[in-house]
Amino acid sequence: MKRLSLLIFLFLLVGCSSDELESLEVIGDLSEDYNIQTLYQNEPDLFSRVVYKDTQMMAIDASMLLNRLPVLYNENRVYLRSSDGFMNCLEGESLEKTYIGYSDDYGWA
Repeated sequence: MKRLSLLIFLFLLVGCSSDELESLEVIGDLSEDYNIQTLYQNEPDLFSRVVYKDTQMMAIDASMLLNRLPVLYNENRVYLRSSDGFMNCLEGESLEKTYIGYSDDYGWA
């Protein structure tokens, strides 16, 4: 069910084509908030090319992202928040084989 809610959230982020990466913040029980766009600019080697609906996109493994974040507690709440306000919670046990990716055609997916 958690994976389904993450996929629904990511489909809601589909937007118009653009030359710039749309903002996607990682917020919650962290010592500092992260922006995936900034992470991509600073550490592009963390991202890989994946194919989604016949479209190539740059993506990061969601569980790897969660493991890299400066969480404050062992049990924590970490959320993805898009520029249009949609949010979804990331939980480690539900993220196996889940990627967070971006393309001009689909936005965040």
